[in-house]
Amino acid sequence: MPPDPDAFPEFVGAFSLVALALVALGFWYRLLPRVWVIFTAVFVWLSLGPFVHVAGVNTNIIGPWALLRYVPVIGMARSPARFAIVAALGLSLLAAFAIARLREQGHWRSAWVAPLVAALLTFELVPAPRLLHSAAVPEVYGLVATRANRDEVGRLLELPTGVRDGTSSLGDFSALSSYFQTSHRRPMVGGYLSRVSSWRKAEKRRMPMFGALMTLSEGGALAPAEALRARNARDAFLARSCARFVLIDRHRASAALHDFAVSSLRLTPVRLDPDYALYTPVDPPPCRAPSPGSRLTDVSWLWQPAE
Repeated sequence: MPPDPDAFPEFVGAFSLVALALVALGFWYRLLPRVWVIFTAVFVWLSLGPFVHVAGVNTNIIGPWALLRYVPVIGMARSPARFAIVAALGLSLLAAFAIARLREQGHWRSAWVAPLVAALLTFELVPAPRLLHSAAVPEVYGLVATRANRDEVGRLLELPTGVRDGTSSLGDFSALSSYFQTSHRRPMVGGYLSRVSSWRKAEKRRMPMFGALMTLSEGGALAPAEALRARNARDAFLARSCARFVLIDRHRASAALHDFAVSSLRLTPVRLDPDYALYTPVDPPPCRAPSPGSRLTDVSWLWQPAE
C-alpha cells in the first residue's frame, strides 16, 4: 500500500496462494485450456495499471492500460481494480481446471492429496476474526433518524458537503455520510454518483448558498460579495433543499465553514459534542423541493434513503 491517506485499500486485489500453486501445476503439465489462459492473462495485465509496480517500486514498464485509458468509452472504466475482479474470476476457473484434470489424469495418485489441498484452501481463506475498523454509527445520527413515518419532511445537510463522482469532486463530500444514512434513513443534501453531468456540477456552483458551502468545504475563501449573495439566498436554499438539520463534523469542517453556516443559515443548536455539532434552522420557509416524479429532481442534490 502507498503511504498516502487516500490510498483506497478497497482497490487492492488478492488471490489465494494455494490456488496460484494449483494454476502453476496445471500450466506445468499443460492441462489448462488455452482460451482461458489467454483470457486471464489479458485481464491480469490490465489490472496492473498504466505502469507495472514490483514490491512498491515503479518499474516504468508500460502496461496496456496506459494506452487503453485514452480510448473513448473504455476510458471511463478507469480503475485497474475493476479488471482485477475479472482476473480473479479467470484464475479461479484455471484453478478448478487444474484440480479436475490433475485428478482425471492420475497426477494425484495418493488419496490424501485432494483433502490436503481442500484443507489448505480452507485454512488460507477462512474469514477468521481480525481487527477491523469500528462500524458503529455516532449517536448524534439517532436524533435525525426518520421514524415510522417515511414521508417525514426534512433533509440532512452534512458539512463539509459537496457533489462527488468517479471523475471529480466539488466540495468535500464524505462516503461516511452515505454509510451513516443506512442508519438514519433521512434524505440528504449533496452526495455521490458514479457520473454527474458537467452542467449539473456547474448548476451547483451557481447556487449562491450551496456554492458557498462547497467552496468553504474545499478550504477556499469567499469574497464579500459571494458571502452576501449566499446570505440573501438563505430562504431559497432552505426551501428547495428542505434542509431541516445541519450536522457539522468538527474534525473535518474548518472554523470558517462552521461560522459561516451558523450565521448565514441562522442555525440554533440541538446537540454539541466534541465530534459533531447538530443544528436546525430558525423559522425555515416551507419546503418546495421537486417531487420524485418531476424532471427537475436532482439526484446529486437529494439523496433518497436506500431501500
